Amino acid sequence: VAVTLPLHRMHTVARALALARLRARGRPATGAAETPYRRAPLIVLPSTLDQWAVVKFALVWGCSAGISTRQGEAMAISVLGVSVGMITLLNAILVGAGVLGAGTWGRLSDRFGGKGLMSITLLGLAVDPLWMLAALFVHPIFLLPSYALGGIFNSGWTIAQNMTLVRTTGHPADRIRVLAFYNVAFGLAAGTAPMVGGTILELLDTYYPVEVAYGALFALAVALRLRAYQSLRTMPAPPSEPGRYVSAVVLRAVRRRAVRRTRVVRRFGNAVGSTISSTFAAVVGAGRGV
Repeated sequence: VAVTLPLHRMHTVARALALARLRARGRPATGAAETPYRRAPLIVLPSTLDQWAVVKFALVWGCSAGISTRQGEAMAISVLGVSVGMITLLNAILVGAGVLGAGTWGRLSDRFGGKGLMSITLLGLAVDPLWMLAALFVHPIFLLPSYALGGIFNSGWTIAQNMTLVRTTGHPADRIRVLAFYNVAFGLAAGTAPMVGGTILELLDTYYPVEVAYGALFALAVALRLRAYQSLRTMPAPPSEPGRYVSAVVLRAVRRRAVRRTRVVRRFGNAVGSTISSTFAAVVGAGRGV
């Protein structure tokens, strides 16, 4: 109901505006525009294979993303003894990394399209539970790359997802319907999955150590996210470059940026060294003159 009623209202307004434009231009309305209005069904389901593929991906991705939502922070506080202030600082790093990475992802999405970037960002997000496992069994320092890389890949995922789901062809109602199907399916899955994850964690914690419970939950999250990658390959999307090509371009850009920064640091070091040496020579010369 929450989805179909807004769509029904949008369709009614669009129809009225189209008729008003036709009358304002002095042209008779077409027969399709003058047909009597039929009430839209209260429940609208996907009607094409492409729409069902989008819904399937949204459900799988929503489950994989929601099943471990906030469980990393709970694990860090309860098991690793990380303070609430440190968790707040890590979240600030996540947001800052997302802001820094948004510009690069935006330029790449403009050049290569959405689905190629989605494959890269989805694989990056699929690795995130592995950082949590490393923090749990190796050292809490692995929380830092988890939050930093999570912010970068989350910003890229948001940009690539919007570019992939937005259609540039087809009837406007079909394009709106695809977006509505995706948002509703993802919301249902992402809202239900945390309850499932909490139940699994509670059951395992009853019979096994807490490390085993969290380890099993994060391993399940990795498996679900890799399954979402397979669903992504079958989801229809506008034409774009493949993920392998985009990853090569990304690595090349990172390598060039690293070379430029190394040269800047080298020039800065040479300038500082020459300044220090000339200052030292001037001081020594003045001392000898005295």
